[in-house]
Amino acid sequence: MDINSINTVNPTEEELDKWNKEGLKYSKGDGVEQNHEVAVKWFLMAARKGFVKAMYNVGVCYCYGQGVPESKGEAAAWYLKAAEKGYTPAQISLAKLYWLGNGIPQDYEKHLYWLTRAAEQGSADAQYMLGNAYARGLGADKNYKEAFKWLEMGAEQGCEKCQLTIGAIVMSASKYDDISKYIPLAKKWYKVAVANGNLEAHFMLSTIYLRENNYVESDKLIKTAAEKGHAQSQMALGIAYYNGERVGQDYSKAAFWLHKAAYQGMAYAMYVLGLCYLYGDGVEENTETALDWIDKAAENGDQNAIDFLKSLDEED
Repeated sequence: MDINSINTVNPTEEELDKWNKEGLKYSKGDGVEQNHEVAVKWFLMAARKGFVKAMYNVGVCYCYGQGVPESKGEAAAWYLKAAEKGYTPAQISLAKLYWLGNGIPQDYEKHLYWLTRAAEQGSADAQYMLGNAYARGLGADKNYKEAFKWLEMGAEQGCEKCQLTIGAIVMSASKYDDISKYIPLAKKWYKVAVANGNLEAHFMLSTIYLRENNYVESDKLIKTAAEKGHAQSQMALGIAYYNGERVGQDYSKAAFWLHKAAYQGMAYAMYVLGLCYLYGDGVEENTETALDWIDKAAENGDQNAIDFLKSLDEED
C-alpha cells in the first residue's frame, strides 16, 4: 500500500484500521524493513481521523522517540485523546505519566482517575496497579479493602500477579495494619496459583502454612517447588536440613539444596554453603572453597557473610 496514493477524504472505519495496521507493520518490521518514520505517518493519518488505536500508537511514538522527537508532553496529549474515548492502554499509559510527572505536571488524583477508568472497564493490568496504589497508599489513603477489591477483580480474570500480590500484601503488612482477616483470601488465591503451577505461590503458601504450624503441607509445597527449580524454596529446604528444622538434620541434603540455590544467586545460601565447606558438613572440608562461597555471599550483600569476613580481618 502506497501512503502517497491514499485518499484521506471520508475514510471508512475499515480503512482507518488498515492504515493503523500498516503503521504497526513498519513499526515492528513485520514483512517490511522497519521504519519508524513511515510508521508514524500511517498512525497520524488514522489518528487525525479519530481512530483510537492510532491515537494511542502516535502517543507511544512520541513517548519513546520512535520516528519523531521524544516528547512526553506530546505523548500525554495523544494518550488523552485515546483515553477519553475509553481506550484502556491509553488510560494506563496516561496514568503512568501523571504518576511520574513525566512531561506533564505530577498529579496523583489524575493518576488514580485514569487507572480507575481502565480498571472499571475490566483491564486486569489497571486493576493490579490500582490495587497496589491503595495497598501502599500511593496517591491515595492506604485502604486494604479497596486494594483487595481491585486485586480480586484481576485475580478472577486469571491475572497471576494479582493473585500473588494479594498474598504478598497480607504477608508483608505490619502487625499494626490488622489485616489478618485477609489471610484466608491470600490462601485462596495462592492455592489457585499453585494449581496453575506457579512456583512462587508454592513458596509463599508454604510460608503461611508454616506460620499456622501446618508443617506437612508447608514442607510438601517447599519440596515440590525446590524440585522444580525455585531458588528460594531450594534455599529454605537446604537451611531446614542444615538446622534440622521439621526434617531430620542431614548435612548432605543440606549441601545438595544449598548448592542449587547458591548457583541461582541466593546470597544466604552461598554463605551457609561456605560454612558447610568450612566445617566439612555434608561435603569434604575445604577452606579455600568455603571462603570463595562466603566472598560471593558478601559480594551479593549477605550481612552474615560480610560480618564473618570482618571478623577474620579483626583476628589478623
